[in-house]
Amino acid sequence: MLDLGAGTGKLTRRLVPFARRIVAVEPSPAMLAALREGLPDVDAREGTAEAIPAPDASVEGVFAGEAFHWFRTTPACREIARVLVPGGGLAVVWNHPLWTPDEHPWLPEFYALLSPLRKAAGRRTAEDEAWRPELEATGLFQPLNAAAAEYVHTIDGDGLIAVVRPWGWVANLPDDERARVLARVRAMVGEAPELPLRYRTEIRWTRLV
Repeated sequence: MLDLGAGTGKLTRRLVPFARRIVAVEPSPAMLAALREGLPDVDAREGTAEAIPAPDASVEGVFAGEAFHWFRTTPACREIARVLVPGGGLAVVWNHPLWTPDEHPWLPEFYALLSPLRKAAGRRTAEDEAWRPELEATGLFQPLNAAAAEYVHTIDGDGLIAVVRPWGWVANLPDDERARVLARVRAMVGEAPELPLRYRTEIRWTRLV
């Protein structure tokens, strides 16, 4: 399996039990360093979706968690098709927070802090589905399948930091600025023993034609 745009390895870690071998590809040196530290047995490589550092027909499945909307869809699809074996599969996953200020009074302050960072990182978001017709137009893949599920992730204040730290627009900040942002987030939630965070997870999957 190939985890493309693997970040700090959150999805990679979940894939490990299901694959004989995992290759994780990530362009950010800082995030790649965190992935290698946390998952030393994973074959982690610096690279991009548009230039995947893997041989032709070398993986059976490609996953992209919280990343596909950042790719340049057409060249990324060509590269994904190149590294997949015949009939190989592609799955893309996003988690959409369903958090509300009624449940979490700190949320407006949280978004006021983090939304400008996300905007500065780039205009494309998980809600921008321009990638779908672009993928279909390549003619390389079968029609997309889709599924979704809602769940509650219950954590504490330190757990929220573990959630926020790998976000690309946080992880790629300079060390001192990232530490400042995370300290502010930690202060917002105080000593709440439990933070039930609701999500909707969406997955789209397909196979090579």
